[in-house]
Amino acid sequence: MKRLIINADDFGLSSQVNKAIIEAFKQGVLTNASLLANGLSFQEAVALAKANPELGVGIHLNILRGKPLSVLNEVRSLVDQRGFFQESPLRLGSKILLSKISLSEIEKEFKAQIMKVMEEGVQPTHLDTEKHIHILPSILRIIIKLAKEFKINKIRCLKSSIQLKDFFSLRGIFFPLFRFFTALEQRDLISSNILMPQRIYGIFEAGTMLIDRYSKIFSSLPDGFSEIVCHPGYKDSDSDPALSEMGRFYLNRKREAELDTLLMPEFKSLVINSKIDLVSYKNLG
Repeated sequence: MKRLIINADDFGLSSQVNKAIIEAFKQGVLTNASLLANGLSFQEAVALAKANPELGVGIHLNILRGKPLSVLNEVRSLVDQRGFFQESPLRLGSKILLSKISLSEIEKEFKAQIMKVMEEGVQPTHLDTEKHIHILPSILRIIIKLAKEFKINKIRCLKSSIQLKDFFSLRGIFFPLFRFFTALEQRDLISSNILMPQRIYGIFEAGTMLIDRYSKIFSSLPDGFSEIVCHPGYKDSDSDPALSEMGRFYLNRKREAELDTLLMPEFKSLVINSKIDLVSYKNLG
């Protein structure tokens, strides 16, 4: 049977993103969301999650956007002079490789984010990361450790069906490295008895998960559990504090286009005709 999780990242980022996620969930096509513990609209997202208990809610661990939850002096290697995370996953990765970022500080901040979500009474369905940085083995080891500590036995695996032809420009250079790291990730999750979807779609397509892309995925979706990552939202106003504090990643009409796709009447028909069972991370296992 084809079982598909459709997961919206960035729950809690802004009120406009929260509104869109709940609208897509109530439409019956979105099944899961990943919650930003340091998002500016975190409390609103928690309230919406509690009001919609059928929506699966995981944790979107984040050391790239906004400010840390930890005491600033205890995570100094993670932030810039203003006290903000440094926004670039490439910069983060290079600093980890050069030992300029403390792994113990990453663990401290991730732990603070998990604790904040759980203290609000939200039982996480799974763990994943902003910009998928748990593809890095050192970060994955931290997340596996925390998953076991907090008894969250599901983690997003980045093993994708993406092909080399789907990469453009400089992305092609990173394709062999991506394949290598995702193979390591899958191995480590399996050896740690962590559950995961067998394949994932949309991780390189934020802002472009439109109906033609869904149609293509659905036409070749194999049996078993799969996940599609999407980023629905409404356009934030230029004065929204999320734009200055959390960064401008996809806070634009690309989010609205993704939401419009999920709300299309033909989207449900496409799911039904493709004989796909929409599930959440709750059903995995």
